[in-house]
Parts: sequence; C-alpha cells; structure tokens
Amino acid sequence: MKDNNYRRAQRVSVQVDCERCAGTGKFITGSMNGKPTGPGGICFRCGGKGYQTDDDERRNYGYDNYAAARAMRQMMGGG
Repeated sequence: MKDNNYRRAQRVSVQVDCERCAGTGKFITGSMNGKPTGPGGICFRCGGKGYQTDDDERRNYGYDNYAAARAMRQMMGGG
C-alpha cells in the first residue's frame, strides 16, 4: 500500500554567474580598470557557459578540497 501523504522533494536547479570568468565563459587572468582581461580560452570552472549550475558548484567544491589536501600533503613532505 502506497502512502499518499509522502511527497518527493523536487530538485530545483539554480544558475549563478561564474565568479572565475565574471560570466564571460572565457578564462581571465586579471583585470584592468575593472574590466576582465586575459588570454581567453574556455573557463574550466563553468565549462565556458558563463554560469555555474548546482552540478558545476558541487564538482568545483570537490576539486577544491582535493587540491587543498594535495597541497597540504606536499607541504608536509608526503607524496
């Protein structure tokens, strides 16, 4: 017997501007007079879309933690 009172939470996808490329979708190395500058190329944080979805943020969060742990291991003399 199925419980009719049970409701599954609906997943809502939110899109936010990519902070790394300022919404341009191209990799930025700096800024001049408030305008993003750089050699171009696809931004790896958002995949060149100019915005990040929940999946992009989750992937970047995992990678950032991995990179921080790797840097800490190297500082401590580990492999």
